[in-house]
Amino acid sequence: MALHRILRIPYTCHVTNEEVRVVSGCPPLSNMVTEQCLRFFGYIARSAPDEDHHHTLAAAIRKPPSERK
Repeated sequence: MALHRILRIPYTCHVTNEEVRVVSGCPPLSNMVTEQCLRFFGYIARSAPDEDHHHTLAAAIRKPPSERK
């Protein structure tokens, strides 16, 4: 529905989302979200080791200690 508004397609035109994507050349929203998540992960992964978010990512990737429940 957002693409319909961006492209100014009135609601009275019965056009499917797939047709709008094909005409506009826009990839599916799920692909766009995945790409943004991967970009953000790359930003965090390349951050300096002394920054807090780098420590958080490293802790999330590493296996938690066995005594933790």
